[in-house]
Amino acid sequence: MRWRRATKAEREFLRLMAVDGAAGSGTATLAARAGKKMTSMTMTRGSLIRKGIIYAPSLGQVSFTVPGMADYVRRVTA
Repeated sequence: MRWRRATKAEREFLRLMAVDGAAGSGTATLAARAGKKMTSMTMTRGSLIRKGIIYAPSLGQVSFTVPGMADYVRRVTA
């Protein structure tokens, strides 16, 4: 399962994304939510993309690759 393949930092990134649901998330919004600079989240974002858990549909946006993943993440992190 994708969730089990994610590191602790990646799981936190996914948890931040899950707040926005299936609509996807702005990377600036995620950084603000985490209280971090966007550049500090770049490696985690790239790792999640390489693992096929998220993708970048447009500049500054990320979305889950699997429908229902946001709901799943919200359930397992509640």
